[in-house]
Amino acid sequence: MIVRQFCTAEERYINLLPQHPHLLHRVALGHVASYSGITQVTVNRVRAKLRQANQSCCALTFSLSTEPASVRAASR
Repeated sequence: MIVRQFCTAEERYINLLPQHPHLLHRVALGHVASYSGITQVTVNRVRAKLRQANQSCCALTFSLSTEPASVRAASR
C-alpha cells in the first residue's frame, strides 16, 4: 500500500480510481475529497485535468484513424 501522505493530490485520486470506480460516480465530491485527504477544489481540478488529457488523447486517436493511409504513412 502506498502511503497517501507522500503522494500528490493527483496521485491520490488516480490511485483511488481502480480501487473504487463505481463509487466515484455515486458519491458526492466532498466525500471523495475527504477520503482522499484533499480539498474539493483540488479534486475538481484533477478531474478536469484528467478529462482534458483523455479528450486530447481521444482526439489524436480519432484524427489518426480518419486520415487516409497515404497521409499516415507520409507522416511517419
